[in-house]
Amino acid sequence: MGTVYGYIRVSTKDQNEARQMIVMQEQRVPSKNIYMDKQSGKDFERPMYQRMLRKLREGDLIYVKSIDRLGRNYEEIIEQWRIITKLKGADICVLNMPLLDTRRGNGERYQTAMPLRHAICRSPPSDIAPGYMKENKQAKKCTFSHTLLERHSTLKIHESLFRLIQV
Repeated sequence: MGTVYGYIRVSTKDQNEARQMIVMQEQRVPSKNIYMDKQSGKDFERPMYQRMLRKLREGDLIYVKSIDRLGRNYEEIIEQWRIITKLKGADICVLNMPLLDTRRGNGERYQTAMPLRHAICRSPPSDIAPGYMKENKQAKKCTFSHTLLERHSTLKIHESLFRLIQV
């Protein structure tokens, strides 16, 4: 096995990353291999994420606490997942979703179709975009549609990851 990395992201400088740091320490990720950004997950133009990606080699592993810590844009999450697993040949382990763990190797990573489909259908909407709606006058009035939007985004991400893992 290669190098083990941890990726932590919080949306603002005011947010506390301590819970994510504890999770990385529990996984025994060396502190020098923990990369942290304090900015929005709207895209992947984050300095520490990019630095980690440049260091990533075949056989390495990235831990991330939850898929929404990786990013918020589902098309870009899918693209980054492809870059990490297919182009770089590294593995990803999403700690709060054990089925999104590519470490199984020896062809087994592609035999997770049924359990992954089950995870897609059961995934709570809070896994992606909790509270992710720009503040405006309507935002406070449409919490129900916001929840539906979150669920739709979550399902789209999980279905796309499902297709990618099957390839």
